[in-house]
Amino acid sequence: MVLTRTGHQEAAYHSTAPLKPPHGVSPHAVLVLPLPTWPLSRTPRSEQARRRAVAAAAGCYPAAVVVAAGWAVPTY
Repeated sequence: MVLTRTGHQEAAYHSTAPLKPPHGVSPHAVLVLPLPTWPLSRTPRSEQARRRAVAAAAGCYPAAVVVAAGWAVPTY
């Protein structure tokens, strides 16, 4: 905020650029995570197996954020 308000918009963009990929990945969990639940609800698997599958899918999102952050830091 300080850089932007003092007229250094380009410096402000470059200082926060590494945050953009992890920020882009993390909110999409809300949009994507319900997708596997619908087909899983129509399978003959047990409730416990479906919960494990959803938990595995949910566990992939922290890993995706870490990968995006790991990619973004050296890139920017």
